[in-house]
Amino acid sequence: MKKLFLFVPIVLLTALALTALIFVQNPGQVARASGEQIFFEHGTAIKQITVGTAKDLRGNYFVFYDPLFDAADQHQVGNVNGTCVNTSNIMEECHFTIILQKGQITLEGPETDTTSGSYVDDTFAVNGGTGLYNGAEGQLVQKTINTATGLEFKFSLQLH
Repeated sequence: MKKLFLFVPIVLLTALALTALIFVQNPGQVARASGEQIFFEHGTAIKQITVGTAKDLRGNYFVFYDPLFDAADQHQVGNVNGTCVNTSNIMEECHFTIILQKGQITLEGPETDTTSGSYVDDTFAVNGGTGLYNGAEGQLVQKTINTATGLEFKFSLQLH
């Protein structure tokens, strides 16, 4: 009987140590999705809804569901879906989701209003994600590009 009392704790401690070792060696899906990824959004399906006036843009908003392309801007890899609301004549608050085959990434933050034609880089916070991006943290830097066919947005997604 004494041998059994010694054997059970040893087995339990060994099982706990092996479980901890498995978790240390495989930290989860977010680690596989870390680093920087580049995407291009083609602004083809943006709809503006006017609530304010020409002098007071507050309340105006736009909704979008645009195609998302790879780092070479050649192959569609997903979509971007979201809304932005004017909070002043020069700022918008945006909430959007990058939809990819292996999961989704949600983002939010302020965007400088680009109706003036001058563009600045905007930075958005990563709120989290699903699938491969479950528990994602980081930021996305957006560079606005005016092309012959319309607006494009270069996304530098930095996950950690």
